[in-house]
Amino acid sequence: MLDQCGIPEKLDIQHSADLFGKERRLLHTTSVIKYPVFINGKNYTGHQPPVDRSPLLQHYAYKEFPAEIAAITSPALIIPLGKTADHVIAELATNNMLPDHTYLTGFPHPSGANGHRVKQFRQQKKQLQANVKRWPVQLTP
Repeated sequence: MLDQCGIPEKLDIQHSADLFGKERRLLHTTSVIKYPVFINGKNYTGHQPPVDRSPLLQHYAYKEFPAEIAAITSPALIIPLGKTADHVIAELATNNMLPDHTYLTGFPHPSGANGHRVKQFRQQKKQLQANVKRWPVQLTP
């Protein structure tokens, strides 16, 4: 999916898979809530409670996460995976809390548990490609 969005061409690399190997220096992976969260003894899936209804989750999503992203050299391409991450990025973008970055909102979660990912990607592909084309990438050695 990353290849089809045009990321390798933008970064002048062979394949997006290289970001997880020989081009790892170009990638920063994180999570909106990067620490383990358990609700009633079970792994938090991002749905219940919604991030916006929990003061603790709000703190990590809207304070800690933007601070981490601010430390990244702009302009970054942010790819939220999943509806909750997508929602948080959209809120942060609306409030100009992630300035100078480009967002691939609408990118489907690639997990095999997301049985609709291919259909979702097909529906969003043109918009995702357009966002990658607008990304003013600035590579540093």
